[in-house]
Amino acid sequence: MGQPRPQDDPIVAEQAAEEPNVPAVCYFGTYRASYSRNRIMIEGLRRSGVRVIECHQPLWHGVEDRIATVHRGWLKPAFWKRVITTYWQLLRRYRALQGQYDVMVVGYPGQFDIFLARLLTWRRGKPLVWDVFMSIYLIAKERQLDQQNRFTVNMLRLVEWFALRVPDMLVQDTAEYVQWFHRTYGLAPARFRLVPTGADSRRYFPDPTVPVGQVTPGNGPFTVIYYGTFIANHGLDYLMQAAGLLQSYHDIRFVLVGDGPDKQRIQQQVHDAGMTNVIFQGWMEPDQLQTRIAAADVVLGAFGGTPQSLMTVQNK
Repeated sequence: MGQPRPQDDPIVAEQAAEEPNVPAVCYFGTYRASYSRNRIMIEGLRRSGVRVIECHQPLWHGVEDRIATVHRGWLKPAFWKRVITTYWQLLRRYRALQGQYDVMVVGYPGQFDIFLARLLTWRRGKPLVWDVFMSIYLIAKERQLDQQNRFTVNMLRLVEWFALRVPDMLVQDTAEYVQWFHRTYGLAPARFRLVPTGADSRRYFPDPTVPVGQVTPGNGPFTVIYYGTFIANHGLDYLMQAAGLLQSYHDIRFVLVGDGPDKQRIQQQVHDAGMTNVIFQGWMEPDQLQTRIAAADVVLGAFGGTPQSLMTVQNK
């Protein structure tokens, strides 16, 4: 991951024209550049022989930032100043490309980027693809944000309804999610193409130097690790129940890596129950996380029973 690649800088647009026989994709938007779905999609395109030019400008600062925006944060002048600045910089990056691409792909999340992307591709006569991946309306509902600001959540649904009708092609990771979009928004399943989530095989792969069943050396504790964004569809309450049942086993410890909306609540549960077998750690650099996972005996996936959790395949 480390240093950015030269082709990741959209200012060096001439690179798109250096190899005329190689298809070029403009990966566009305010998408989460560090999010696994976007990283895997970009790397998958490159491995397939596609030249990917990232035209990206970040808008959001994290999960809490997006939640705060739903909590009437979008009414603050500072938010709209940030939006205008972000999209102005994104447009500057796009102009540097001079249309030297064949297809534009809007990354996740792209519910707001897709409208600008459509205007830009119409002008150039280029096809537009959107990797929808997840519904921001469904995410807001699952986090019960509609109980705090019903108007904003309803507006999210309306924006998403229009956004889904803008691109030439939609990409989703599972057929179950496609059916949800069909039921919720009346979209024809034929408009979608399926691209499974996958995992970043550059970083996560079997290590033949670690014998199976011998991860924990000597008499060290048996380590169970969770890493993620502490959201509802990860089912952290089930994890806490399991940790509670195993409190008397002092040779088993749970390590929870990451940050997110439910972290403070989970930490309070651990404190109130007096659990000593649960350790919290903040976000790690990719190399650190890779080492931490490799040193664990068990790596946990997602256990939530929310509609989103049941429709998706996590890359854990």
